[in-house]
Amino acid sequence: MQSSVREDPLSKSRVLPGQQNRSEYTDFATQWPKTEEREALSGLNERFAGFIEKVRQLESENKVLENEIEQLREKQATSSTLYEGMCEAEIKELREIVCEISSQKTKIEIGKQNLEEDFSLLSGRYENEAQKRANTEAKIAVVKKDLSGTRLSKIDLETKLQALVEEIILLKENHNQEVSELRVHIQDAQLTVEENFAKPDITATLKDIREQLAGQSNATTQQTEQWFKTRMASMAQTADVNSQALQASKDHIQELKRQWRTKSGELERARKIKDKLEKQIQDLEGRHEVDIAQYRETVQLLENELQVTKAVIYGHLKEHQELLNIKMALDVEITSYRYGRAQTPCGGNSFQPLVFAISFFRSLPIAHDHR
Repeated sequence: MQSSVREDPLSKSRVLPGQQNRSEYTDFATQWPKTEEREALSGLNERFAGFIEKVRQLESENKVLENEIEQLREKQATSSTLYEGMCEAEIKELREIVCEISSQKTKIEIGKQNLEEDFSLLSGRYENEAQKRANTEAKIAVVKKDLSGTRLSKIDLETKLQALVEEIILLKENHNQEVSELRVHIQDAQLTVEENFAKPDITATLKDIREQLAGQSNATTQQTEQWFKTRMASMAQTADVNSQALQASKDHIQELKRQWRTKSGELERARKIKDKLEKQIQDLEGRHEVDIAQYRETVQLLENELQVTKAVIYGHLKEHQELLNIKMALDVEITSYRYGRAQTPCGGNSFQPLVFAISFFRSLPIAHDHR
């Protein structure tokens, strides 16, 4: 509430407390004439009654302010306790979350270590399988080379067999040609024999020639057949051996192919397991980093809220201290005023405390309502 105090000769300079001492007020008062002093004292007494009423009002307002300060103090204590409880609960919860994150991190690190060990084991198996595959491919190359040599041998034997067959055919043709020639000679000889039938030595000679030719033909035929049979048996045996070797090579190649397919399947499964484990590790690390970032952000927000709460509490405490300072100043001035009033029973210098009190109350900002 705004005070409506009238202007007077003493209030033109609007003296503040502490700016002038009481000796200055005394010097200023002794310069007035007696009549003006009486009029001033009369006016001051009237205004003093108003100030007494104003002091009582200020005392009541002071009590109200004290009650409000007490309520504010209780409210601040309650708020502080509440904020501290909330902060402690949040901090406890965050600590539990951090402990849980630490345990999860430990588990993740253990799992990561296990995955790394599995990955190392799988890498070793992969290298072994790769080495086995390389060895198998080398064996397959050797078998292919042997198979190629076997095929070449087979082709060579087939070529030789074809040459032998052609040679046999040629021998048969030569034999048939020789037989034809012999028959021609025999016919010519028979004609000659018929012409010279009377000559017995010619007949015997022809008979000997026939027997010799027949014996040579039979011997040549038997030798040729025996040689052909021997060569055919040898070639059949060689072909059988080569066929067995070829079949064994084919079986070995099939076994190597089967092993290669098996190892390739195991290698592919190992690669898939490795890729899956790496992806799981990356996902776990990503989720772990995201959770850590979120928890850090939450902790930072709570710390900021705690700082704001501390600043608000500090502001309330500062305001409370300012109100206490105002109350103490009012108590000091009221005590000084009462002491001056008790010491001066309307004497010559009795207006000095009144002037000081008037100046002080005019300088106080009592126009605001603190409630």
